[in-house]
Amino acid sequence: VYVSDGNSIYIIYPDKEFFPITLNQSSGYLKGITIDGGNIYCADYESPAVFESPIGPTGYIASDVFDIFAGFNSFNIGSTPLNNPNGIAIDSNKNLFIADTGNNSIFKVSIDNNVGNTVLGVVGSFTKINTAIDVSDLLNPEGIAIDTANNLYIVDSGHNQIRKITDRKST
Repeated sequence: VYVSDGNSIYIIYPDKEFFPITLNQSSGYLKGITIDGGNIYCADYESPAVFESPIGPTGYIASDVFDIFAGFNSFNIGSTPLNNPNGIAIDSNKNLFIADTGNNSIFKVSIDNNVGNTVLGVVGSFTKINTAIDVSDLLNPEGIAIDTANNLYIVDSGHNQIRKITDRKST
């Protein structure tokens, strides 16, 4: 099990042993963690970036020096820099989804080729509407999860809703 307390990542083993790892290049505000089997990814809310590190065969993270996977001046995410990345999740097609709270958007980055773009929300839109809300009206998305059918679940904290996105042909 991998857990973050905001400052460090902890690996907790079945025998109750735990091993803390502090990211040297992090701002110290780690929000989201996800794994894809061979790597661990963590979102740093204030840097703003998503970091990546390989996981060794015993489950240990190889180093406290993580590589930047996305963020910092638009690295791997297109023309818009991340602005307070929060929740992250990986689908079965090896796409990393980032709930980018400050941009009111969801970014998708392919793990295989590191190409990314905005797939939901309108970057920079802060308008809260009182009528029916569609997926382009995200307001402060904080969490994201993906089920076995590749449906996206987004915690839209500004609208006090959990959004389920089932038709992902365009995402």
